Amino acid sequence: MNAKLLEEAPCRDQVQQEWSKWEHQRKNYPNSVTWWENYVKKNIRYIFMIEGKERARDDKMMENFYYTCIYDILQEPTQPREKYTRLHQWKAKIIRLHNKRLQAITVDARDPTLYQGEKIIRIWGV
Repeated sequence: MNAKLLEEAPCRDQVQQEWSKWEHQRKNYPNSVTWWENYVKKNIRYIFMIEGKERARDDKMMENFYYTCIYDILQEPTQPREKYTRLHQWKAKIIRLHNKRLQAITVDARDPTLYQGEKIIRIWGV
């Protein structure tokens, strides 16, 4: 689950809108822990899953658009130097799109065995 989505207004607003419905369901569970585990967590996961799928779809559409632009540039009868510059710009956009996706995946990929403030020291040959 990409927790960074909560930093963005549309996703945060959706969770806030649903919260009152979720709280209304609390009376149907024996305690708050059961309500949270069996009802709220599932709904939060669902919201994040839908948002993630929408973003992946949008990213794929954008990537396809970039590749179409690259193909169009390759078909144009222009000077190679001009083509190279324009192709390089579109390549940079694709790389940025992929990096954005990777950052979302690795945002919380820290080593759980490290203590807070501990640093990894690499010893060559060991």
